[in-house]
Amino acid sequence: MNAPFTPPHPPRGTGPVPVWMGFVGERARTAVYGWSERAFTAPFIRRKVFGFNVHMPLDPDDVQRVMLDNAANYVKPTLIKSVLGPVIGEGLLTSDGALWRDQRRIVAANFAPAAVDVAMPAFARAAGAAMAEWRSGPVDMAVQATRTTMRIIADTLFAGDPRLTAEEPMRHIAAALEGISEARLQAILGLPRLPLSRKGRAGRKGQIYLRDTLTGSTRTGRGRLRWTMRRPSTSPGMRRRPMR
Repeated sequence: MNAPFTPPHPPRGTGPVPVWMGFVGERARTAVYGWSERAFTAPFIRRKVFGFNVHMPLDPDDVQRVMLDNAANYVKPTLIKSVLGPVIGEGLLTSDGALWRDQRRIVAANFAPAAVDVAMPAFARAAGAAMAEWRSGPVDMAVQATRTTMRIIADTLFAGDPRLTAEEPMRHIAAALEGISEARLQAILGLPRLPLSRKGRAGRKGQIYLRDTLTGSTRTGRGRLRWTMRRPSTSPGMRRRPMR
């Protein structure tokens, strides 16, 4: 029998890295960097981070219970809302209750198997375009993954809006992601959200750019955000109604 395939991954220790490492270096930039083997074998991990109890369900059934089946019982902490809110507003990752249910109901149709099948060509085009630009030598896969993800989002949801994929917006998006680590530390320590470092200031500028660009894109004819609602039909397949 063939051995299970294990894709390339950052180094994995036997246990979680020290808490402070989550706010500096590569660990601050890439969430999965520093994950230990326990994250792939244990069903549940609990840690204390600067006085906060952090619970990480890892078993698929537990994740489904927390994120879907019994989501109403797991209110998102204020810490998460204060860090992500300035970037994405009241979205799926920051909302609770009726607002979360309404948003999930709209988005869920786009992640149904049939909808994913329709989007597969866009995934393949984005991946192929990224690989075509690779040259011999080291490749920063974090940058490539972010760029490819934004290309897919732009092509499938925002009519290919170049404001999300050109070089300048990509720099803003990368800065916004990197700046979250400083904002996260300030939120944990109960400090005002002030960008103190150069990375923090660039991150704040990138967050404003990303939020304003997404807002502007949904309001223009070309970049109008298009969700697709699917309802049962008596004929084979599904009947689609775009919701704008």
